[in-house]
This record gives sequence, C-alpha cells and structure tokens, in this order.
Amino acid sequence: MDQISARVHEIDILITRIAGVDAPCGEFARAWAEAEIWATVEEVIRNKASRARQVRNALLPIQQLPTEVVLQVLCMVVPPFLEQADYYMVLRQVSGVCHRWRQIINSTPTLWGRIHSWDSAYVVKEALKRSAHHALDVYFDNDNRIRPMGRAERYNFVENLIPHLGRCRKLALGWDSDPRQVKELLGLPAPQLEQLILRDEIGNDDFATVEIFAGQAAFLKQVEIDRVACRWESAAFKGLKSLSISNVSFQSFNQILELLQYSPTLLKLKLQHIIFPDSDADIDPMFRQIRLPLLNNLQIRSIHWRRTESLLGCIHAPGCAHLHLTMDDVETGIEGSLARLPALWPSQVRIIILNLRSIRVVVKEVETALFASSSDGQGGLSLVLRRGAYFERSAILLGGINHIIKNYLSAPESSLQVDSFTLHCLHHGNILNEILRLPTVTRLDLGDPLYNYEMPYACPHEDQHWTLPPFPSLKLIRCFTPREDWVMRVIGAAFHNPTIDAQNRAIDIQVHSRTEQANEDCTSRLAPRIRAVIGESNRLSFIVTPVVDTISD
Repeated sequence: MDQISARVHEIDILITRIAGVDAPCGEFARAWAEAEIWATVEEVIRNKASRARQVRNALLPIQQLPTEVVLQVLCMVVPPFLEQADYYMVLRQVSGVCHRWRQIINSTPTLWGRIHSWDSAYVVKEALKRSAHHALDVYFDNDNRIRPMGRAERYNFVENLIPHLGRCRKLALGWDSDPRQVKELLGLPAPQLEQLILRDEIGNDDFATVEIFAGQAAFLKQVEIDRVACRWESAAFKGLKSLSISNVSFQSFNQILELLQYSPTLLKLKLQHIIFPDSDADIDPMFRQIRLPLLNNLQIRSIHWRRTESLLGCIHAPGCAHLHLTMDDVETGIEGSLARLPALWPSQVRIIILNLRSIRVVVKEVETALFASSSDGQGGLSLVLRRGAYFERSAILLGGINHIIKNYLSAPESSLQVDSFTLHCLHHGNILNEILRLPTVTRLDLGDPLYNYEMPYACPHEDQHWTLPPFPSLKLIRCFTPREDWVMRVIGAAFHNPTIDAQNRAIDIQVHSRTEQANEDCTSRLAPRIRAVIGESNRLSFIVTPVVDTISD
C-alpha cells in the first residue's frame, strides 16, 4: 500500500505540473485543467479495475460451470411458478450478478417465453424478440389488479401478440370489461396451443358465436372456463385431457353430456356452479353412459344434488381414483340421495376407501363433510354438504355420512373437526347421537386451519352447561381459534370427561396461532392455565401455523 501511495503522489505532482503548463493564466484555469486530467485518470483506472474484476470473476469456480448448469441454477432462482408480476423483475435482478449471467439470460430464448399484459410495452416487445421462435405462455388480464391498462394499451398488446399467436403454448385470458381484444385472439388459429384459460370477472359477455381458434388448435388438451358462455361444439373442445368449467349456464343437461362425449381421453374433470334449466327434458339415450376410461380425477362442486346424482349416473369412469363432491341446497330429499350415491361412485374409489384406516369428518356451521384419502395420495373421496345453520339439517346430513361410513368404509378410526356452532349444538340430542356413531375418534380439531382461525358463531353463555362426547381413545387435540375461552373450555371438557383416563394415557395438546407474536402471547397466557388442567403427563405445544387462503385442487 505504501508503494501505491507513493505512485499516487508522483501522479499528483505530474498532474499539477501538466495543469500549470496547459493553463498558465490564472488559478481557476489551472484547477479546472487539473480536475479534467484527474477525471481522465479516474476513467482509465475504473476501466482497468473493471477488467481486473472480470478476470478474477472468470476464474471463480462457479464461472467454470457449463452454461447448461448455470441455466438450471437460473431456473431454480426464477422458477416457472413464480408470481407473474415479479417474474421479469427477478430476472433483471439476477442478470446483475455478473457479466456472464447477463449474457446467458439475454441470449436464452426460453427465459423470455412469458408474456404479461401488465408488463411495460418495452418489456413485452423485448420478451417477444428475445424468445425468438420458442413457445410462449401468455397472460392477459385487463381487470387492473396489477397495473392499470387503458384501451389503447390493451389494443397494442393484442396487436403485438397476434403475429406470435402461432407459437403460443398457453393462453390465460381474463377480463372485466370490453372483451373485443379477447374475441379477436380467440378467432385466430393457434396451432401449437396446449392450454387455454378463459375467465370473465363479470360474466356478462357471450362467446357462443366465436369459433374458438377457427377450429385450428390440434394440440389443445387443457381447458379452464370461468363465467364464459362458449360455443361448446367447437373443435377446440374435442379430444381434451383436462377440462374445468365454472359458473356457466348450459341450455340443457344433454348439452354438457354431449361436451363430455367429445373427450373420451379426459384425465381430469371439474364442474363447478353449473346451472341448468329448471324444467329440463329427459336425458338423451345416447348420453346415458359417457365412457371416460382414463379419467383419474373427478370434481363436481356446488351443483344441485339431483344434478350431481345424474352426472355420476351418466359418467362411466371405473379407473377414477379421486372423487370430490360438493353439494349445495341440500334440502329435504338429500337423505335418499346420500344412500344412492355410493353405488354411483367409480369402482376404484370404492376400493381405495374400503381399505383406509382413518377418515376425517367435519361438522361446521354451514357444512358437513367426509374426507377419506389414502396416505400415499393415490386416491380418495371428499364429500361436502353445504346447508344453512340449522340443528336439524346438521343432524340429518351427519346421519347420511354415518350411513356411508358404516356401509362402504371399514376405517376403525376417525378425526373430528368442529367449530363453535357444533359445540353450541351439542345439547341437541340428534347431533350428539350422530357424533357418537362415528368410528373411534382419536383426533379433535377446534377451528379450521385452512381458511382462518376465526369462529364467528356466538359463544354460548359462560354458565351454559355442555360437555364433549365421550372420546375414550382421544390422542390429539388441536385448537385453531384465537378465542382463549373456547380453548380452555374444550380442553377442560375433555379432561373432565370421566371416560378419558388422562392420568394413564398421554394426550397431545396443540394450540396454533397465526404469527410468532400471537404465539408468544398465547404461550405466556395459556400455558400455566392449560398445564393446571392436563397435568404433567400430557404433552403441550404452541405452534405457529399461518393462514392458508386457498385450497389447491
């Protein structure tokens, strides 16, 4: 460092001498000349330092990696499932790591194959150019959630995209206003398209006159439609492998059966909130048995239970291993349907649930549900019955589920999930009797961790007497409610139950909170109180479990 300081001092003297020669007239002129010379020296040094860093970085072990390996690292840093709004921002940040990474990113077309309508026009044009002739995944959304888009911007986006529609692999189109740009895209051929998502946030637009992709989308296999009335006989809806339709009105029940007949190779089918005419004709004989031999996952959600029963009766999918049913408006008459439904389930589902050891039953304010899934994820059943918060209906639906459990499942154990409504109803004899009919309850959950921890139903008066049903084999109690009074009442009721020998059998108690801070507060306030009730032989833990807003299909 002393040698460098000496050389800098020599340069300083030299620059002062040169400045005096170049600008002899006046002190300001000499200072100006000296500053200019130093700026030149600074630029030379900066360039040499930059070059030295490049040489050093090039010799680092990571820089010796083949380009293919670097690309794998980049794909881990910028994964395909990254939130679309952040994709190019993260890509830009990663490109700043070093010169080589920037070169690799800029010259790799596959990294530029995502086109978002909410990105700036410059980013869209650069992505279209740098992606070269590779496949594109396009996301168009004009509902202003990420970045406001004016009519001119939407028009320009579509116009820039149209020449590249032939190499689109995925189109995800959502809108809440003028759909003209969307209709323009849907009317053009898309010969390489594999996946299509249409989502109308308002549901006011009719696409029944549009021949989807002009009948030229031979590779289209995955379709998801939400609130869009389409021309269902279009060639685009034939030969699909995955089909999801939500919030759509069909002209007749036969129309949806005909649609399913177009795709005998379906692997996954989801029908949700489908509306049919109140007075519908009988099922056409040619649609009474829709053969779907490859179907593995069938979801029928929020469709009237009579229509659900009809769909199950018409769909013949013996290999289907995953069945998800959600039925709304379960008024008088559902009891008979619950007795008939199991005979309509795919044979593979019946085989899987017959060999399960444990099931899960949910009794909440607005729904009663049965979940029976294999531990290896190879298949199972979910049956959700939604209704108003009425004691009588809850008891009837739970009775129907008990009928299914008794006749079609052999699970010796069950877990029970309840909310404050259920506890409030324990004095209602029918509900209590149906709970007692469940297979041996080994786990009790208070609250729902999947959505939120709130239990909105009014808390019974503190002096109202109630107790838990006798669960002599209870092994685990999990509490997902911020109501500390409910936590204490449930734990107190469980351990004061004469059928539970807490002294000779350990029971795990888990109290879940949303955040670290809530967990600390809950621990400090509840731990001594709970320990005084459960004693030292039972394990007590306080766990942070963040709220999950959505459930994956």
